[in-house]
Amino acid sequence: MAYAFARAAWGRGIATEAATAVVRHGFETGLTRIVACALAENPASLRVLEKVGMRRTHEEATADGVLIHHAVDRDEGYLVGRLRGV
Repeated sequence: MAYAFARAAWGRGIATEAATAVVRHGFETGLTRIVACALAENPASLRVLEKVGMRRTHEEATADGVLIHHAVDRDEGYLVGRLRGV
């Protein structure tokens, strides 16, 4: 999953809404794992990933900074109910 928004769209919940829809659709169509990453210096994007149930899996040093990798598996029971109500 990847996303980028113009500054005018920041802080309006658009990324969380879109990420929720992507995760829900992925699982409804048979995916068993969804992965994403964000730069450590971007706490808003990291928070979006956490809000849709993703957990940190590892970090990677890149030329652009530290990349924090996240994943969520379909069988994580808390996610099913969480996405249903969002």
